[in-house]
Amino acid sequence: MTERFFIENKIEKDQKEIILSDVSQIHQITKVLRKKAGDKIVILDNSGFECECEIRQAAKKLMLLKIFKREENENEPKLNVCLYQSLVKKDKMEFTFEKCTEVGISEFHPVISEHSVKLSFKVDRARKILKEATEQSQRGKIPKLFEVLSFKEAVKGVNENMLNIILYEKEKKNSLFDFVSKSLEDSASKWEAVNIFIGPEGGFSNDEIKLAEEKGFKVLSLGKRVLRAETAAIVSSSFLAINK
Repeated sequence: MTERFFIENKIEKDQKEIILSDVSQIHQITKVLRKKAGDKIVILDNSGFECECEIRQAAKKLMLLKIFKREENENEPKLNVCLYQSLVKKDKMEFTFEKCTEVGISEFHPVISEHSVKLSFKVDRARKILKEATEQSQRGKIPKLFEVLSFKEAVKGVNENMLNIILYEKEKKNSLFDFVSKSLEDSASKWEAVNIFIGPEGGFSNDEIKLAEEKGFKVLSLGKRVLRAETAAIVSSSFLAINK
């Protein structure tokens, strides 16, 4: 598998060469991966396109790459799935960022819910995790990471014309899997995105579920068993995004 790296500068359609100046990235390529002149890597600019490149010259602070092929990445889900994840403990939040990026989440919206214990997270660390998980899973775009919102702000801020789902372990009649199998497959093309809300370790409160219902949310479960917050995020994200 050819190693992949995202860069900040936009790659123009007719561009023939790329100059890397990110010292840490150059160190990763030359010292960790032991790549040298003549070896190939893939460079992405977060536009959805990727460039197959050959290393021409490599110094400590600069690397010259020759672009051989530019093509659209085909690994992005056709359906945008936006995860509104209530903040959980550090390791669980980072695990959620990593794994949900791998399965295809397009946007992360961190949320402070009534039962949230954590009220913040390390944004720089999260962005690094998203970037590395995107490279590893061979996606073409790094998911967007938004600012932390309160649950009320998040619920009131979603587009009511989109499919808005909130997962609730006490919901007994309607499951995400039944809902998707019955309706989403036939109507996915009419949705711009699916917004899915996941609770914290203590779940959503009754008042939060009531507010979501008032805003037209679909209140669904993931079945009879109660899953951890990070497990619920990964299961629901993969079910909605993978192969879509």
